[in-house]
Amino acid sequence: MNRGKYIFAVYGKNADGIVEKCANTLYANHLILRDKGLIVYENQVYDTGLPKRPVSTDGVSLHFHGIVFPKYCSIDQLSEDREAVLCEIIRENAKDLRRIPYSIRNGSYVAIAVDHRARRFLAFTSFLNSIPFYYCQRDGCIIVSTDLELLAKALNLKYELNNGVYEYYACGTNISDSTAFSEVKGIPKGAYLEFKDGNIIIDYYYTMPTSISKLSFSEHVDKFAEMWEETLQSVHSEKYRYGLGLTGGIDSRLILAALPDRSKPLLFTGSHPDNPDVVLAKHITQGLGLKNHIIEDYSACDRVKGYAKYCAMSDNPYHCNSLLTHEQMLFRKEQKLVYEYSGLTDLLGGVHTYKDRKDPTDTLKRTLPTLHDKKITSDVMLRKLVWYGLRNQVYFSDIEIINRELCDSLLALQEQSIDKLVEQLGGKNTEKIFLERFRHIYKIFNLLQWNSLPARRYVEHVSPYMNIEMTDFSCRIPLHHRDSRRILLTYLKRYHADLSKYVLSGYILSANSPWVLYKLLSPFINAINHLGVKVPFLQWYIRNKPTGSTADDPVTYEMQRRVCQDSNIVQGTKLSLLFDKFSYDKIRLMRLYNIALMEKKMSMDEDSLYAYLSGLIDMIRYDQS
Repeated sequence: MNRGKYIFAVYGKNADGIVEKCANTLYANHLILRDKGLIVYENQVYDTGLPKRPVSTDGVSLHFHGIVFPKYCSIDQLSEDREAVLCEIIRENAKDLRRIPYSIRNGSYVAIAVDHRARRFLAFTSFLNSIPFYYCQRDGCIIVSTDLELLAKALNLKYELNNGVYEYYACGTNISDSTAFSEVKGIPKGAYLEFKDGNIIIDYYYTMPTSISKLSFSEHVDKFAEMWEETLQSVHSEKYRYGLGLTGGIDSRLILAALPDRSKPLLFTGSHPDNPDVVLAKHITQGLGLKNHIIEDYSACDRVKGYAKYCAMSDNPYHCNSLLTHEQMLFRKEQKLVYEYSGLTDLLGGVHTYKDRKDPTDTLKRTLPTLHDKKITSDVMLRKLVWYGLRNQVYFSDIEIINRELCDSLLALQEQSIDKLVEQLGGKNTEKIFLERFRHIYKIFNLLQWNSLPARRYVEHVSPYMNIEMTDFSCRIPLHHRDSRRILLTYLKRYHADLSKYVLSGYILSANSPWVLYKLLSPFINAINHLGVKVPFLQWYIRNKPTGSTADDPVTYEMQRRVCQDSNIVQGTKLSLLFDKFSYDKIRLMRLYNIALMEKKMSMDEDSLYAYLSGLIDMIRYDQS
């Protein structure tokens, strides 16, 4: 039984024939609609206020999967009158169904709409809290799903090396529409797919603006305050329990500041009790009379097996490039959360200069004014910026070891993808503008945009800042107004003095400090912290590194190596050259492991895969004892 949260839909004259061939993979009790050439299976798992089956009116069927916060009513009102709200969205966009996402204020969703009279099918991804949406064309039908493993197994696809696999290894993500299966493509974030008469069109429904606002800095702060308070109000619920992962940083503090009722959400921090985030989160909440939960005590669970369980949950291991554990995810279910907030305000915070922390000149560049910014003058320069955006952890040179022509082919594919991406980012612009916007789309802080997707079976993830209105506003603000979190710090100081007085994680300063100190000192403080050094006395919240984390346990990486050694797609192909050369490089090993893990998933169910990984862990520990 597929316990994940997913939607699987088939549209076309031969939809029944497609589903018959998939019968051994799809579960009858997940069927929610079979009508007019549209067949939909869904496992929504828990209630998010959405109708349980597609809603139809005026010849159009519409269905959202995930969680949505409509523009003109609250999620609570949606849950009280579900069909009426969706019928109104259909009527509002009857003349152009491609504008359906503009009826949604925020959310983390995909959607399908069918105009039965025009025999036209549309599929949408959300902007920007995207759930991946994969598609495949077969027998005159379009098939879409959020679950790559389910889609591949249902269509009996063969898993083998292709451009999607190689691109993932080189970049740590897929910028193109390629996936682990050559027949399956991905719909870009903030885009729609249109299927009619056997033809597919994919385009963005929103592109970032190029015009610049003429407001003063102070006016931009006030406008942000107004929009931010409205945004947090719009994603509030009295009916559904939601949470905030509170750290000592500025993003979660901004959310906490604007909450309509700070006592409503569950506040929690997912780190060791001595982690700086926990220390500062506790300091803040105690000062405000609130309670903060620590997700887990590392000593209370087997973290490596928790990571193995997390790996087994994923429908696409390529999205799991972080050592998260099942216990971290299970906490949400135990607390009965329906959705949780995350920050990701990099665009408004002026996070554009990051290129490579290993480069000392980059630290110096962060302290310089942003008034002058280089124009992008060549495709080579553009590609280099994308690689900077991927944290300079790009390994096309490794692909060249396998085959020079293959490397050239992949670079050409990436250039085509970048050309399309540039359209969404509002043109080539300048270096810093491009980097900011690219980071915004791909949530580059931890490199991978969908890092905790397996947790969707327990909770939906919502970034309040990641919506069209806030993005549009931020894009129009001049760089020097956003530089080094200037607007965000001023907002806290001006509107939320109670939160601005606490020291920020990664700093020696509070938001009350003069902004110029952040501009001049923060790059150097971050650089020495990255090297494992803290500022004596001033960074009291940084404790000795606790033991017991997954990243420090050599069993984790030995388990990854053994999976690769037991994988035909790694050992039976030219990837073996890369494994032999780089198996002790943690970043490259993670990517090879995920490629191998997809192979295992194609032949095992979730429980069998977890048993297999747990068995490897037991053998490794026995060998090391």
